[in-house]
Formats: sequence, C-alpha cells, structure tokens
Amino acid sequence: EFQGLVSEINRLSADTSFNGQPLLGPGGTTLDIRAGTGIDPNADVVDADIAAADTTSLGVDTLDISTQAGAEAAIGAVSAAQDQVVTARAEVGASDNRFQAATNFATTQIVNLENARSGIADLNVAQGITAYTNAQNLQQIQIGVLGQENDRQESIVDRFLGR
Repeated sequence: EFQGLVSEINRLSADTSFNGQPLLGPGGTTLDIRAGTGIDPNADVVDADIAAADTTSLGVDTLDISTQAGAEAAIGAVSAAQDQVVTARAEVGASDNRFQAATNFATTQIVNLENARSGIADLNVAQGITAYTNAQNLQQIQIGVLGQENDRQESIVDRFLGR
C-alpha cells in the first residue's frame, strides 16, 4: 500500500498542469502571468512560484518500511513532506489571491472605462438634441418675424393706396 501511495504522488505531480505546463514536477515551476493594462510590463506580471511535489523532491522516493527503523525514519520523512506540501499550498493560495486581485482591478477598470464612454456618448447625444432644438426654435422665430414684417408692409402699402 505504501508503494501505491508513492506511485500516486508521482502520478499527481506528473499530471497536474496549467496551459500544458507541468506544475508540480521536479524542480518546481514559476508562472509569469500578464494581468494589467500593459502600460508597465514589469508591473503587470503576477508570478507564482510553485514548489516541486514529486516523491524525489519530497524525499519519500527511497523510503524503506520493511524494518522498524526504516518505518520510523519514513514517518519523519513523510511528516517533512507534508510540511513541504502545506507550504507549497500556501504559496499557491497567495498567488491565487494576487491573481484574483489583479482580475478584480482589471474588471473595475473595464467597468469604469465603459461608464465613461457611455457618459460621453450620452452627453454628445444630449448636446446634439439641444443644438437641434435651439436651431428649430430659432427658425420658427425667424419665420414668425418675417410673417409679421410682411403683414406690416402690406398694412403700410394699403394706407398709401387708400385701401
């Protein structure tokens, strides 16, 4: 059963990947993920350092539990391996928090930019409607003034002609 668990650790470390890149294999993995506006490429990188979690890196690949001394030594080695895994999980969790914060920030920027664009578009429509209404009112006033002027001129001509 012990060898089966060791084999399962190796299988999990070999099969765990992100975007085709193994994450838990020998030597560990460093992921650099771009998350930002691209204005400052160095500031827009969220990195994740993931420690190796295969049996060799954890120091449990050569354990011999066939004797009492070997079993006692294996208990200490497995305990140390558990500590390494817990530390690696904490590092992955911290990286995940940074990814989420970067995602939330980018989402907030997108929403703010969309609100600003929408506000500008709405403002342009409102300005256009106001200018159109003002021009239409001015035209109606001019037509009214011309009509009154024509009536007044006809009245003056009628007086001269004695009508």
